[in-house]
Amino acid sequence: MDGQASGVLHRVSLVQPPLVYYVRADHFEEQKRNKWDPDVYTFVTPFWPPYLPKDKRGLGLLGGKFIDFSHEREWRIPHDFTFEFSQIEFVIVDKYGDVARFPKDLKDAIGREKFLIMEVYKRIESLWPVHKV
Repeated sequence: MDGQASGVLHRVSLVQPPLVYYVRADHFEEQKRNKWDPDVYTFVTPFWPPYLPKDKRGLGLLGGKFIDFSHEREWRIPHDFTFEFSQIEFVIVDKYGDVARFPKDLKDAIGREKFLIMEVYKRIESLWPVHKV
């Protein structure tokens, strides 16, 4: 294994700013009618949060739904994303069995300490309910 992997990741913790354009729903819908440039559309997420000014809320855009993914600060790229395994901050899995099924060479390359097992946090919460996981 050469310590490299490629693929499109949903979220990676890096120093650079996110490569996503959050576009107001009214502008998003207008561009949809006029055909987004494919080089731009890859990076676009509609932005229509519930805290909109009152004059914007009743426009019926996006099927009346609110969309606010700004908290995710995700990455989108139209090609493979190459990185070192050492750059992976953490891997979230549901159960210990998910970690067990991970290929050994990947666990060794990433580091087992970087796997966060949600069933452990849920068990802690059931015994010591402070936060809702």
